[in-house]
Amino acid sequence: MTGQKLTERIEAAKRRAVVPISGFPVGAVAVGSTGRAYEGFNIEFPGCEPALTVHAEICAVTRAFQAGERAVDSLYVTETPCGHCRQFLWELSCRKTLKVFLPDGSLSLEDLLPFPFSLREGSGFLGHETVSIRPLTDEDELTALAREAAEKSYCPYSAARRGAALRGVGGTVWCGSAAENAAYNPGVTAVQAALIARGGSSEAVSSAVLFETAGGFSEEMLFAGAISTLWPDASLTYRRG
Repeated sequence: MTGQKLTERIEAAKRRAVVPISGFPVGAVAVGSTGRAYEGFNIEFPGCEPALTVHAEICAVTRAFQAGERAVDSLYVTETPCGHCRQFLWELSCRKTLKVFLPDGSLSLEDLLPFPFSLREGSGFLGHETVSIRPLTDEDELTALAREAAEKSYCPYSAARRGAALRGVGGTVWCGSAAENAAYNPGVTAVQAALIARGGSSEAVSSAVLFETAGGFSEEMLFAGAISTLWPDASLTYRRG
C-alpha cells in the first residue's frame, strides 16, 4: 500500500468514528501479516456505561482478528494511543515486533510502554488457538454463531470463554469474541467485539445472544444493559455451555 493510499485509509477511518458524546474522532489502520489493512475508529454509545466505549486502535486490531489475521505488523493512528490502548496492545502475540506510526513518526510498542504489565510470556491475543465447545442440544442459528465466537475468544485469565452474536432487523449478523488482558479492564468484551463488527451500521439490532462457559468472569449484566439501552425492542438470550 502506497503512502498516499495509506493516508487516505487513515482519514477514511477517522470519518467513520461515532462520537456523539466527545465529538473527538480518532482513526486507525492496522496492517496484518497478510498485508491487508483494517480500519478502526472510536465508537461511543450514549446512555451506556463508559466502559463500553471502543477505542480506534482496539477497533482496528479486533477487526483484523475477525478477518483471520494472526499478527499485526504495523498500526497507524491519528492520535497518540492512550494508556488503555497501550496495555491492550501489549497483550498481542506480536507485541515485540509491532510498529506504531504516529502523525510525527514511528515507535515500537516498547517505546510507548517502557514498563509494561504482563502475566504471560509467549503467545497472546491473535496468536492464540481456538477450542471446541460442545453444542447445546437446543441451540438455534444465532446461538450457534455466538458459541463459535466463544470458541475463538482469548480468555486465559478467567477461563470463561465468551462470544456474542447480534442480528439486525434486515437479517445481517455480527459476531464478536472476548479478548482478555492481564490488566483485565483493557480487554475487549464479547459484546464490544460484536459492536465493532457492526461498525457504524444504521441497521437496528432485533435479537442478540451471549454465550459463555463457566469461569471467573461473566458479561451477562453488561450485555443485557448495553443491548436493552441501545435497542429496547431487541430480544436477549443468554446461554451457558
